Amino acid sequence: MHAEYRRTSELRKPGIGMYERACAEHAIDRQRSFMIGDKALDIEFGRRARLRPILVGNAEPVPGDDFVRAADFASAAASVLAELPRSMPKARG
Repeated sequence: MHAEYRRTSELRKPGIGMYERACAEHAIDRQRSFMIGDKALDIEFGRRARLRPILVGNAEPVPGDDFVRAADFASAAASVLAELPRSMPKARG
């Protein structure tokens, strides 16, 4: 990365400023949200934003067991779909 773009900001991962802004502007259901990424930084972002993190691939070592490991993005999507029925509110009727 070019030196002029290297800076710390809550609007850059692992800061959650952009996510917080999006939640304020849109109807994002935090309880049903996930963070899918292939870097340790993505998992840290997910933790800080209190999302359910999913790590794709094994390129980077990530400490802890509070996230799901997926071989590829299709497997990550399958993990999300498997989890959603449990996290969705019951239909009223």
